This record gives sequence, C-alpha cells and structure tokens, in this order.
Amino acid sequence: MTKPILQEMITRAYATLTPGDTLARTAGLLRRTKFDGLPVTDGQGRLLGLMTKSNLYEAVSRGISPDTQISAFYIKDPVTTTEATPYDELMRILQKHPVGTGVVVDEDNRPTALVSKTDWIEAMFRKETLLIHQNETLESVMEIAYDGIVVVDRQTRITMINQAALKLFGIDNPVGRPAGDIIENTLVHIVIKTGLPEKNKLQIINNSPYVVTTLPIRKKGRVIGAVCKIMFNDTTELKRLAERLADLDRELAYYKDAVAHDPDGTAEFEAILTRDPDFTALKEEAQIASRGLSSVLITGESGTGKELFAKAIHRSGINGKGPLVRVNCAAIPDSLLEAEFFGYAPGAFTDAAKKGKTGKLMAADNGTLFLDEIGDMSFSLQSKLLRVLQDKQFEPVGSNRSIKVNTRFIAATNQDLIDLVARGKFRKDLYYRLNVINLDLPPLRQRTCDIEVLAEYFLAKHNKTFGTSVAHISEEVAALLNAHDWPGNVRELENVIERAINFARTQFLEITDLPLYLREKSGRTAPVFDAPAPRASLKCHVDTQEKELILRTLESAGGNRAKTARMLGISRSWLYKKMARAGIT
Repeated sequence: MTKPILQEMITRAYATLTPGDTLARTAGLLRRTKFDGLPVTDGQGRLLGLMTKSNLYEAVSRGISPDTQISAFYIKDPVTTTEATPYDELMRILQKHPVGTGVVVDEDNRPTALVSKTDWIEAMFRKETLLIHQNETLESVMEIAYDGIVVVDRQTRITMINQAALKLFGIDNPVGRPAGDIIENTLVHIVIKTGLPEKNKLQIINNSPYVVTTLPIRKKGRVIGAVCKIMFNDTTELKRLAERLADLDRELAYYKDAVAHDPDGTAEFEAILTRDPDFTALKEEAQIASRGLSSVLITGESGTGKELFAKAIHRSGINGKGPLVRVNCAAIPDSLLEAEFFGYAPGAFTDAAKKGKTGKLMAADNGTLFLDEIGDMSFSLQSKLLRVLQDKQFEPVGSNRSIKVNTRFIAATNQDLIDLVARGKFRKDLYYRLNVINLDLPPLRQRTCDIEVLAEYFLAKHNKTFGTSVAHISEEVAALLNAHDWPGNVRELENVIERAINFARTQFLEITDLPLYLREKSGRTAPVFDAPAPRASLKCHVDTQEKELILRTLESAGGNRAKTARMLGISRSWLYKKMARAGIT
C-alpha cells in the first residue's frame, strides 16, 4: 500500500501572487519565506503558475523596474500534485523538474499547500533517522535534488554525498574524510557546535559563488551531525545578480555621501519618514519655515518627534552651520535655570566659578536655541526670555553688561499652553512671541500608514547597532502594531522594536518577541510560572517557561504539531527546532 504525501513536507501558510503584482511586492514576499517560489493565481484563486526567486533574480539582473508586473516572468507549468499523491511518486516528479518548489492543488486547481525538496529531505531524515543506518530510501532522497548534498557526522566526517555534489567537487568517494577537506569555507563545524542553522550563505567554492545552507541533524535533542545543501544551478544568473547588487551598493554609498554633505539641509527632513499626506504637508511647512529666523513653536504629545523637527529646521536654516543648543526646561531646577540660561559673571554668587560661565544663550549665538518642555519654565524666567526675544540681547547673572546675540528660538511642549495662559501659569505675551510659526505634530495613532514604515526603519537601525540580522516583521506582528493606539507615539514604537530584536530568535519578529502588554492584546501570552530559584539564570528560566508552554500547547492541540505551531504563532520548522532544543520528542 502506497503512503500519501508526508504532512511534515507541506506548508499551508504562504502568500499568493497575481499576474498584476509587481516585482517589488514579490521580492518582499519571497524574502519572508523559505520557499524558492510562490503560486500565481487568477481572480478565482485557480493556479496559473509559480513565481520563483530565480525568475526575480533574472529580472533584477536585467535592470527591470521594481514597479513592473510579474506577468511576463513567472513559470507557466509548475510542478503540481495532490495530497493523495504517494510520496514515492512525488519523488519521481520532483526529480525530473529543476524548480525546488511544488504546488499542492485541490480538484478545482486551487493551491492548498506548498512542498519543497528541502522539506522532503528534512522529512525523510526525521522519519527514517538515517544518518547512522544508511539505506536505499535516504540515497533516493538525496539523489532527487539537483543541488549538491553532503551529510556529515558529529566529527564533521562525510558519511553520505549525492552524485550532484560528487560532480561539483570532481571527486570519486570522499566518505570518511573531513568535510573541510572537500568543501571550502564550510560551516558544518559551527552548526554542529551551536546547533543553529546557517541558511543561504554565499560561499566561494572552487573560485565560484554558491549559495549554501547547512542544517543540524538531531536525535533525541542531541546534535549528531549536519546536512549541507549547495545550490549551484544557474550560477550565471547568480553572478549577474551579485554584480547588480554590487552596483546598487555603490549607488547607495554615493547617496549616503551626498546626504552627509547635503549643502541645503534637505537630508534632515528626509530623515523624517512618512507616507501620511497631512504629515507630509507639515514637513513642507517646516521646511519653508526653516528659511527664516522667526520663532517656531512645536507642539504635540510626547514621542511625536518634536526634537527631530527642531533639528531639521535648524540644519536647513540660515544658522544651520552654527550650534544647536538644547535646554530642557523641565530638567533644570528653578534655582539654577537662570544661571544655566544666561550664564554668570565671575564672582556673581557664592561657589561661582572664578572665570564665570557661558550660558546657553551665548553658546547658541549664530545658531539655534531649542527650548524643550517650554511649558515647565519658571514664570520669572519667562519675563527675562521675553526681553531677549524682543531686544536680541541679555545680561549674564551678576553683570551689568549687555550681550547681543544672533539666535533663532525654537520651543517645544507637550502641554496645552493656551490652558496654561488661562490659568496664569504661562505669560500670554511670551506665548505669542514664541508662536510666530506653530507646528502641531499629530500622534502616531492619527498617522497609522506610517507605523510599518517606521517599524522597518527602527528594525534596520537597531540591527546595525546590535549586529543582528532580524530582517523582517511577521504579518501577525504588523497587524498587531497597526491595531495598537501608541500612547507613547514614535518613541514607544522604537522601544518596542528594540526590545523585540533583543528577544528574536529567527529572521522574523514574532508575536512572542513583543512586550507583554502587546502580547496580551494578541491573546498569546505565556502562562504564569513560579519565580525561579535565586541561583537560576534568566536564560534557564526563560527556556523552562518556553518548554512548558510548548508542552501545554501540544497537549491542547492533541499532539498535532502543525496546529501547535499555529497556536504559538510560529512556523512549523521553528517549532521543531524549539522542541529539539528543549529535548521534546
């Protein structure tokens, strides 16, 4: 009796494309998937073809615009099968076809799942545990792949190698030899030591570039070897892609240099990211305001980007080459604020510096003084600031000598100054002096189309800071971010992304990487456990919680691992890795 397709081989969570989708959207979707391709369907969901990474690479290498539709690029005759197909028959189908991904369809030719050669190989490894007991089944599995496959034991000795790899290396039988003798720059020893996969690494072998994936092989939670897949088909396209990417890197370096030496300061405003039309109009107003020296009052909730706007206005303005001096009116005690603001003459008061001190006003001469949290400025200092705004001169504390300054004033607050004026907490005349140009920044919840843009930016920023490579945000996380009301605005969003990167274990930010208050909204919170013993490490406690959560979810799902992965909000392959790491069989 023939066996149907192994359920471990197929994936039901995937995106689909239409002929009208662009190369840019296709690239974004393919970056988030382990598959070599995605199904292309018509308006009724029926399969038309398969768009592969090779198709995308070909378009990129030819310099095709990212806005071009994929209708001319996808494969019209992909590998198709059904879930009733015996897996030995599927093996023969895949062996004859160069594309690494097949589409499982129903009776109406609608895609229901995807299957890849890599999944097939991994499934057979899991089912047969064939690293030690080699047999015909494993040899058959290895030979279906047009990629080179090398299997090694825990000592990195080669135990199996397929014909494609033998042909690549030009050798007869290397079984028993160390992998490092055969594969240049191999990472198998690192994978065996760490237990972590190294996927899609560009390696130079025999003076040619190859994309290599190395996966650990586990038995009862212990790493007993590794399998190395070397993709060397269509190396001409790979070389052209590498050349194209190198050109793009050079272009990016050029534009970065241009931004660093931007003569008119427009790059400062380019750093304020938005797709929101109202916020874009606000940026344009600020850019116009930057051309003069009039006072600017920036209002808005905490975390909306008031300081970022102040910096952009300064750098783009007439005094842009001068200093930008920031005074946090809420952080300096009232008793010191006047001295900090105006400076003081020698011997002005007890314990004063013998040479006196230059105040913030003088330090901002021929530049900009940014008065942050202006609503917290003491009432007595407000009158003295008003005089500076009117006369453009001031007297240091303890001095009778007036000093003229050429200073632009930008103030910011998250308070309602009109209300403070009505309650006698803020001078009305100072308010109107500062409020020559008012920029009222909206909260993030009113510019929701910017949430993903900013999240991707912070992801790239903190990857660079931490040296990590968390490349994407999962669709579930993106949906949760878009649904949150962000009381802390952009600052809160950056904190969430920074925190998530610290906890991420894959190339995607997942629900489980987010802070607890966001996870609670998704309904995917970890169960509460007893506090660890005083000597227990944080990592040990986290690993214990994770193991218990997986076991409880497995039990709730009746042992169905695919359902367990869905309930946990992670991929099935990542669930297997977590189970292996936790010793769950």
